[in-house]
Parts: sequence; C-alpha cells; structure tokens
Amino acid sequence: MRKVQVWKAVAAALGACAAGAAMATPIATWSVNVNTRFDTATVLPAGVTIVNDKSLRWGTPISMGPSGLDITDSPITTSIDTNGPAVANVSVTHLNRPVTGTTLSSVDILSTLTITPSVPP
Repeated sequence: MRKVQVWKAVAAALGACAAGAAMATPIATWSVNVNTRFDTATVLPAGVTIVNDKSLRWGTPISMGPSGLDITDSPITTSIDTNGPAVANVSVTHLNRPVTGTTLSSVDILSTLTITPSVPP
C-alpha cells in the first residue's frame, strides 16, 4: 500500500510541474516613445550658445553661419513589430561650418526610451 501512495505523490508532483509550463502570448507590436534633449548644464566651454535644449551654436562664422548641433524628431512616438525592421526615430545633426573662436568641447545628451506592449493589449 505504501508503494502506491509514493507513486501517486510522484505522479501528482510531475503533473503540477507540467501544468506550470504554460506560455504567455508573445507581444507582436510595441508602442515606442523616445524623448531626447541636450543636458544644457553640461555644455562646455562657456560661450557656446544654447538656443534651447535641442539646439546649440558656436563659433564666429567665416561663411555659412555658426557651427552647431540639432536634435530633431524628439519626442517621437511610433509603433514597431517584434523582430521587424528598424524604424527611424531621433536624429542628431552636426552643422560643420568654418568658424573661428569658441568651439564646443562637450555636452551630454539625455534620452528616455519607453516601450509599451500594444498587440496583444
């Protein structure tokens, strides 16, 4: 009688383990939000013009205006598919123009990426 009870306990334990192997439905589509800006407190050296937290300018133009950095397409919200192709998001553009005088030596960029499952909800 004792052997039967042991086998019943083993069978029950194996059944419980098999029941725990269920899988969740994979996420097919995600909502993506990217928000990027310059950390204006980190702009070096003094003398670089902070137009706003997405645009910096520096130098005395020789021609074509000052040099600069611009962040565009921020914030952006889009949808992406799991294992799908890459999608465009935020851009950072360097305006490399001939200048004299002050030039940017460093700035930090702060960026937040938020992804939220959308299909299935």
